[in-house]
Formats: sequence, C-alpha cells, structure tokens
Amino acid sequence: MKRLMKWLLPCVCLVTLATGCSDSDGEGTLERQGKPITELTPDENKKELENIGMNLLSKINPDDHAELLKTIARFDEIIPSPEIYSVLKSVGKVCADTDLSEMVSLASTRFAVVDMSYGTWEYNESTSQWDNKEPGQKGEVTYKFKVDGTAATIHATYSDKTIRFEGQTVPVGLSMKITLEAATLAELNSSINMNEAETQISVNSSLSASGYLFGVVADINNNNSESMAVVTFSKDGEVLVSLDANGIFDPSIESYSPRLKSAAGELRIMDDLRVNLSCSDLQKIIEEDEKGDDPTYEAYHKRMANLYNQYIHGELRYAESEYVVANIAFQAYAEDYNGNGIIDDEMDWNIEPLIVFSQDGSKYSFDDYFSEVKFQSLLEQCEALVNKYVKLLK
Repeated sequence: MKRLMKWLLPCVCLVTLATGCSDSDGEGTLERQGKPITELTPDENKKELENIGMNLLSKINPDDHAELLKTIARFDEIIPSPEIYSVLKSVGKVCADTDLSEMVSLASTRFAVVDMSYGTWEYNESTSQWDNKEPGQKGEVTYKFKVDGTAATIHATYSDKTIRFEGQTVPVGLSMKITLEAATLAELNSSINMNEAETQISVNSSLSASGYLFGVVADINNNNSESMAVVTFSKDGEVLVSLDANGIFDPSIESYSPRLKSAAGELRIMDDLRVNLSCSDLQKIIEEDEKGDDPTYEAYHKRMANLYNQYIHGELRYAESEYVVANIAFQAYAEDYNGNGIIDDEMDWNIEPLIVFSQDGSKYSFDDYFSEVKFQSLLEQCEALVNKYVKLLK
C-alpha cells in the first residue's frame, strides 16, 4: 500500500503506461481552495494532491479483507498445490496492497501450469494430510479445510487448452472462488485468447472481493497495430483508480527488449486527478542509449536528459479541467554520494524527473517535491493502513 501511494503521486507516470487525453489547455475557471486552479501555487497544489491521496485511502478498509487474508494465510500453512497457491498469493497481494501491477501479472502469467491438481481434497486435521475425497475431472479442483474451526473452500476450474505466453504454459481460462462458510470472500475470472497467427492476444480478468473490484482488459498486437490495456480498481461501484494504456509494437524491430515504438497513457484517481504520459519514439531513446560514444558520464546523462525531454511528454491535471497544472521534464544532475566534496564522473551523475508548474514556471525534483516531510500526513495515514493489514495476517 505504501508503494501504491508513492506512485499514485504524479511520478507514477514514469514507470507506467496510460491513455492520453486532449492537449487543449481549457479555460481553468474551476476553483479549488477558493481560488481558480490556474492560480494555485506549488504549495497549494501539494495540499490538493495530499488531500486527494488521503481521500483515496479513506475509502479502503483493511477489515474488508480480513477473512480473505486469514483464509489464504491458513492455506499457506497446509498448502498441497503450488500451482493454486501462486494464484492465491497474487490475490492476497492485490487485495492487501491494492497493487495494480500485481493484478496485471495475475491476469496473465500467475496461473502458469504444467499439470494442476484436480478432484476434491479435504484437509485432515488429525493426520495433517490432504485426503482425496473424489477423483473428479481434469480441469476442476476443490480444497476443503478449516480456518479457526470454520469451513473454508477454494474451488477452481481451468481450461484444458493452454497457450505459451511470456515463456509460461497458461490455461486460456481460469475461475476461482474462495468461500468461508456461506460467505464468498473472493472470485477470480480470467481468460486469454490468441489468434492463429499468434500476433494478437486478448486478456480479460477480474477479481472481486468484499465490494472491491480489480479488472484488467488488454488487447496486445505484435503486428504494428495499436495495443491497449485498461486496469481499474473500484469499490462499491465507484472507480477509485484507473489506468489506460495504448502503444504500437513494431515487429520489424530486432531487439530482446520490448519492440514498443510509441506509447501513451493516463492514470486517473477518482474524479480528482489525471496524470498523462506519452513517448513518441521509444526505440530512438533505446538506440541513443546504446551508442556509448560520449566522452564522459556527465555528457552522456545530459544528452539522454535532452532526449527524454524531446520524446517524453507528461502532464498533470485535475480531472474537472483541461488546464495543465504541471508538466514533467528531466534533467541530468550530479550528487556527491561519497560526501568527499568531489564529483566522480562515473558514479555521481544521474537523471531525475522534474515537476514544472504552469502557474509560475517553478521546477522541483520529484524527490524534493514529493518528499516524506512534505507529504507526511499522507504517508502516516498510508503507514497506519499497512500496519492494519500486517496485524490481520498475524
């Protein structure tokens, strides 16, 4: 959760793709803190961002997932099936950490199989063994056990058909339901489809747990066509976080790295904040990075920072307006890591993102602007939430 909140601040767009929106500046006539948003100072914007983060945290209640996490933890103690547990670990991580990147992994490769178990299995408390109660059919498995004396069930069905996806053997369909007595704690449904030419993969996955819904819909085209992905996190029907991404893969690019030519996207937090990022030519950046003909590390980092500024564009907006509150830029910088007063050309140079405010043109490094001191209240609330989850798992 702490990692989520750190990246839910605008620096999230440095590591995540999301869908672009209009470039128009809008009129900026709406108000926050009793003044037009075009007049908010960097400190006033900091207050807005912190309030947005705290509002988001207030909607997440660890107690909602207490029974689910306890059930997964108990299954961990008596685990009979590594294949099923790899899925359960991801389910627990998604729910406990609100980790959207883990949800993306769960939607694709977290249920890799070689020969998953099937039939009905019941844990015998007296012998500490799993008894096979029914042989069942391939493609369906049920585990029955107790959590503090209460009957729990994990039921999973998976497709007999598999595909090779990201180096794993993956069933094209998987469903899982976790119950405690008559209460359903979580349901997972996921499907993957690949066309005959193996150039297009579609993924559709959803995880529901106690009113929370995590979803991934993706259409990946490795044939110079647009690819897209939408990741959402909702509670009781309200979308709290959404991440939309699109990009173009170029099959003519010969590289072990992703053959992504261009990409754009949007991160949206409720009806409050939008963060946009686009890269018009990723391969150009990769090519320039691999040249390695700069005379010094200082020259290399300055050249690459200029290249980032040329091809990468990032913007922050409040959701109700097209006014760009701040842009994202990059700069090369040197820092005396050894504290000896000497800048080592090889060790001390790096590139950092900047947030550049439209209101007065002021620039701040992300580390300075989004520091733990300046966002202390938000991080303290986030830490308290994490500690609640930790206690639930003990």
